[in-house]
Amino acid sequence: MGQAENPCRLIGEAYQEDKMLLVHQKRKDLIALYFLYVQRIVLSCLFQQYSQTLEDVVTIEPYKTAIAGLGAEPIIYLYGSLAQLAVYPNSSKKEQQWLLDQVQIYQDNLQRWAHHAPMNHLHKFYLLMLRTALPKDTRPLYGSAKFILRWVTL
Repeated sequence: MGQAENPCRLIGEAYQEDKMLLVHQKRKDLIALYFLYVQRIVLSCLFQQYSQTLEDVVTIEPYKTAIAGLGAEPIIYLYGSLAQLAVYPNSSKKEQQWLLDQVQIYQDNLQRWAHHAPMNHLHKFYLLMLRTALPKDTRPLYGSAKFILRWVTL
């Protein structure tokens, strides 16, 4: 911890992203590429590098078929949506509408996952519901109280 120049990159003793990315691409190892980008999405979102998060969300798209059914997609839906909502206030009106449409698509997908495995995904769905309500609501938490209550009581 604390040794990397860029905390959003997977560079350390155990893994060298720059070297391994080429290896994974050369071997057409779609699963390894997918999980590499999942980790980058999480890290970049947590470190508030939202443009990097959104770039990686686009990059990961072709690899989704390789992991169908492994259960990692909700991570993309959650962190991708959080990044889209983070850039929302500084976007044009046209971009804002597109961002909200994308978030709604991810939210619908996450709701399906939450329906089938609530113990793993329902809290993510409620968190996203709460966070989605914030940009539209002039009284941020007032309109979202029911989602806060559900999320907290899980």
